[in-house]
Amino acid sequence: MLLHGFGPSNIIGIIALVYGVVVALSSSDWIQKVLGGSVWKFLQESAYVLWMLIIVHTGYFLYLHFQDFHKQVPDPNWAQIPFAATIAVVTILQLVAFLKTWKIKKNTQ
Repeated sequence: MLLHGFGPSNIIGIIALVYGVVVALSSSDWIQKVLGGSVWKFLQESAYVLWMLIIVHTGYFLYLHFQDFHKQVPDPNWAQIPFAATIAVVTILQLVAFLKTWKIKKNTQ
């Protein structure tokens, strides 16, 4: 940890917050016209980076933060199972959507 109570996961959380604000602010027709279609689309599609930052940040605090040998390990956090289930469901949905899109594109060629 850099300072007591502030570490790499906090930095990842701050980066994710700033990135999320940028993506949210760029979600309008006006910004799309200002940036141009391809730049706007790149920014919006790179929201997967935001998704991964959120997973790493939250996962660290739910599973690893209290594993330091200098701290007393608390009872398991109730949010661990719902978090893991949400990640699994979203990953499965993304995979199914990818495969469906691939199948449609393959059949139209």
